[in-house]
Amino acid sequence: MKLIGSVKSVIYRNNENGYSVVSLDSEQGEVVAVGKFPIVSQGEELSLEGEMISNSKYGLQFSVKKIEIHQPTTSEQIIKFLSSGVFHGVGPATATNIVNMFGERTLEVIEKTPMDLAKVPRISADKAMDIYAQYFDNIHMQQAVMFLQQFDVSLNLALKIYKRYGHMTETYLRQNPYKMVEDISGVGFRTADKIAMKLGISPESEFRTRAGIVHLLQECAEKKGSTIMPHGVLGTKCAELLSVPEAEHEKTLNKVLKDLFKTKQINVCTVEGVTCVGLTNYVTMEKFVAKRLIEQRDSHVKDVRDVEFLLGEYEKLNNIKLDKVQKEAVKLAVENGVSIITGGPGTGKTTIIKAINYVLEKSNIKTMLMAPTGRASKRLADATGADAKTIHRALDLGFSGSDIPNWDAL
Repeated sequence: MKLIGSVKSVIYRNNENGYSVVSLDSEQGEVVAVGKFPIVSQGEELSLEGEMISNSKYGLQFSVKKIEIHQPTTSEQIIKFLSSGVFHGVGPATATNIVNMFGERTLEVIEKTPMDLAKVPRISADKAMDIYAQYFDNIHMQQAVMFLQQFDVSLNLALKIYKRYGHMTETYLRQNPYKMVEDISGVGFRTADKIAMKLGISPESEFRTRAGIVHLLQECAEKKGSTIMPHGVLGTKCAELLSVPEAEHEKTLNKVLKDLFKTKQINVCTVEGVTCVGLTNYVTMEKFVAKRLIEQRDSHVKDVRDVEFLLGEYEKLNNIKLDKVQKEAVKLAVENGVSIITGGPGTGKTTIIKAINYVLEKSNIKTMLMAPTGRASKRLADATGADAKTIHRALDLGFSGSDIPNWDAL
């Protein structure tokens, strides 16, 4: 469904993700549109695609999937646009003065000869350039979003891409859309590839091979838990991903790998005689984690009481009998800084955790139970009768990607 109207007011906007609630004057009367928007202002004409939805709390709303923004053309629309709040320091009186001087050419003046604004009473040269800068940012965000929408990119992702590349969005993507695979979390190879094909980028370009390699190594690390991939496997999978003959692609593959190695974006190593490749950032993270685990192991102070005696107490209190392997697991956990205990369902992991907790508490050692997810932490708390938190809550971590773990809390 299409809806055309002019912005009456922006009722709400989340500047972080672009989610907005916008009131429009349209042929159907006043309509409230909701969704991810670039910055829009009073007086701007919008062509929207989406569907009408019924919100039990707010009534009928238009859910926006695609947006096209048209600059205001009449003097009245331009005054509303300039005084909408997008331009700091420009209220209705100043906006009226500007339009009185330049009429329907106002936006052209702001874009092409902004210093002419200094001819308007109470507008200094600095203020004129400030208005131009705000207009520049606003118009380029809108243009970038509309450019990306022709490739069926969602408004949410379009705003994310613009946040990374700014007013150079269209320029960068026309040169090399595959760069998004490395630069923007959430943009995979297939999204970039679809844009590249529509832009006429050659399927045999080195850009495409590079993006394929990065995508496969990222996927291997994030979905399969391996920070490296055998060179031969990488070549086969890359040829499959790009739909090219493996033998013909080998030369391009190796050239791109060599370039990535020279710029230190990949690591190359040999494992049991097999040459393997991994993204440097993942390899670095893996080494960091290993280093910290060793430090935790070696710095552990062994101040636990007689484990055998405490386990005997635990067995009597709970009327159970731990087998030899379970006792060894508890002893290993409480006497070492780091230990890993694995096992399938019903193998006694919860019993071991409860025993570990008992031994440590009886030794006056403070404990903290943590799990990866909220559901898992609740199950852990229910099973042990002790408080349990998610790892990120216990370490006071957010999800911005910039937070640093509080390792001392471990």
